[in-house]
Amino acid sequence: MRSAQYKSVRLDLKDHTPKTKKSNYMDLTHAAGFALATVVLLKTVFEDFACHFGLKCSSLCKVNVGTSMRSACSSEGFDGHASVKMSNMLLERTAALVLLCTALGGAWSVEQPGGSLMEYFPTWRKVIHHIFQCGGNTAVTIVHWWMGHYSARTAKRHYAYSNSCTVRKIDRGKLHRTQIPQENKPVTCEKYKDRSGKWRYKGTSQLKQTEEYPMPFARAMVDLVEEMKANAKGQPALPDEAVPSALITMSFFTWECDPFLLRLQFGIEIISQRCNAYDGVQEFWIVVKESAERTESTSYEEQHSKRSKADADPKCQFEKQFTGLGALDAREQKEKNTVLDDPKHDKYAQDRKTLDSMISKSGKLRSLTRDLGKNYSDEAAKQCIQTLEAEIKKIDEQFDLCQHVWAQGEMDSFRSEKCSKALAVELKVRTAKKFYSKKGHGGTVYDAEFDKIYHLLVSG
Repeated sequence: MRSAQYKSVRLDLKDHTPKTKKSNYMDLTHAAGFALATVVLLKTVFEDFACHFGLKCSSLCKVNVGTSMRSACSSEGFDGHASVKMSNMLLERTAALVLLCTALGGAWSVEQPGGSLMEYFPTWRKVIHHIFQCGGNTAVTIVHWWMGHYSARTAKRHYAYSNSCTVRKIDRGKLHRTQIPQENKPVTCEKYKDRSGKWRYKGTSQLKQTEEYPMPFARAMVDLVEEMKANAKGQPALPDEAVPSALITMSFFTWECDPFLLRLQFGIEIISQRCNAYDGVQEFWIVVKESAERTESTSYEEQHSKRSKADADPKCQFEKQFTGLGALDAREQKEKNTVLDDPKHDKYAQDRKTLDSMISKSGKLRSLTRDLGKNYSDEAAKQCIQTLEAEIKKIDEQFDLCQHVWAQGEMDSFRSEKCSKALAVELKVRTAKKFYSKKGHGGTVYDAEFDKIYHLLVSG
């Protein structure tokens, strides 16, 4: 249907298998499946849709009569078997959906294999009788055909009921043996003798393959959709007076033994009416009022007394056990919010600047060492690189020592009696600043090495 540009919905057991025992919304025998099918039909375009039903025929076919005990005179069978009971429910709910399709003015068709006993089922015959009463003797049409005409692997006789006479076009007359492919023909039934010598029949695993429609048959049904919608019959005429709303109709129902339904019947109050913004259908907003009583084992005074004792018990006052955490959080927040407005008033700003300068100078020397290694390979360059790496290592050691002393000073709030070592290290760092000079004055080892590197770069 979708390949022919039709908006369609398929409800099939193959499309969903629940992992748990919950209701399967693709199974008409489950509450969710029947509700979903009903909603889908109510969402169709009025008097402009078609619906096809392909019932599961395992319990309705003649091969299964030994188990189901069905016959033309007793089509309901023995409902002690779960399969028979499920098939009866499926057929009855399908009949209800057929009535809904007919009332909505749509075209429908119900297909079964040739040996199915569905047409003798009492509920189905009653539905067909009511459609005949509304639409006349031609309101329902039955057609028989061979599936072998549509490239099926077996001949397989089928029949279908429909409220449109157009469905007769799928019958292509007699079937010749030459039209059935003889190669790879499936064996769908086995014949055997039981202990008493009577011949019996049973289906094989290949019988299930014949449940699927061949593609030529599906195309033929799609081609007939428009004509079937135009020739659909059986829709009952509406009465001359206005049709009452669902709430008014429900008010005339009689509830026999369920007290909740009785309360629901008299507790419904219509609070507003409006039209749906999507399709313009009138909606009812209701409020269900239900009175009930609640019984408790203890009185209100006893409960209040127990709560008061629990509040007064020191073991239950957990919020007072974590007061120290609040003070800790306050101290951490105070330290985070400590920001110096003017660095000039900080007597340790110069020391911080010295440490930062050591980091930046060390990084520059490392970059210079990498450049020498990439661009020069003579002995002089190698000697300079070795000297620079040794001095960079010394700078890192002194920086680590300064950081350690600085951390201890922060922990002791920079008290003078514990910072003598820090002052000595700071003095040593400041006296070694000639290493960071780029001019080569002073005659130190660092300046001499820097002069060598400088002249090497200029000459290169």
